[in-house]
Formats: sequence, structure tokens, C-alpha cells
Amino acid sequence: MSRETDFSQAFTIQFRDATLFNITHATKHEELAPSDFPAFSLQLGRTYYHGLDNEGYLHLGSQDFTLRMFFKSSQLALDNALSSRGTYITFVESFISSGFIPPTFTGAEMYRITSTEITEVLPPEYDKLLTNHVITIRGRYNYVFV
Repeated sequence: MSRETDFSQAFTIQFRDATLFNITHATKHEELAPSDFPAFSLQLGRTYYHGLDNEGYLHLGSQDFTLRMFFKSSQLALDNALSSRGTYITFVESFISSGFIPPTFTGAEMYRITSTEITEVLPPEYDKLLTNHVITIRGRYNYVFV
């Protein structure tokens, strides 16, 4: 399999099992049916190549990703929505820093995923009339060619 497929499958399966959220490909909460909540999506982004080895071959790289978590709250309950958001962000920070296990290197691949990190959490929407919410977290996974 490709590096992107390996990362995407490992992350979504582990995150689904840890949160019990539904997997979706949505990027906005308007794309979800009420029965889809809570849900999350993972979109892969730009790939970067960072270095060459002594023989001039690519050695290091990284790829951006965006994790979106969709959840519901009661209307006019902004404090509850923000509290839930904080709880979910804390969970994601813990999951990425210590819970996520990169795909196992079997020797058939030309790369090994070495680490995953959060690079940005987008700010919340402060609208007390909203009942559907999205948390957008951007991150990066790093890999080394072998």
C-alpha cells in the first residue's frame, strides 16, 4: 500500500475505535445527516520532502492532514458546546501524542512513519444558535525513507 493509504487507514480505524465517532468524508457539518453525528473526517494535505541522504536520495518527508470532528449540542447552550470542544481537543492532543500507533513497518515499504504532531487548532464559532459544531485540527505526520 502507499504511505498515504497506510497512514489514513491506521489513523481512522484507531481514532474511530477510541472515540466511537462515525467516519465521514464531510468537510462541513451541513453535509451530515442528523444520524451521522458525532463524526470525524480526515483529509490528507500537502507533502513535503525535507532532506537527501549522502547519495542524493530523498531521506525525510512529512505530510499535512486535517482532522475535523463534528458534534451536536443544544441550542442556546454555548457554554456546554465550548466545554465539549475543550474535552475533545484534549482527547485529540492525548491521542496524537501517545495513543496513535503508526502503521507497522513490514520491510516491503519504502518508508516508515516516525511521528505525528498537531500544528494548529482553528478557533471555535461563537454562535449560541448553532447546534452542529465542527472542530478543525491540522497536523502533520513525519516519515523517513528506508
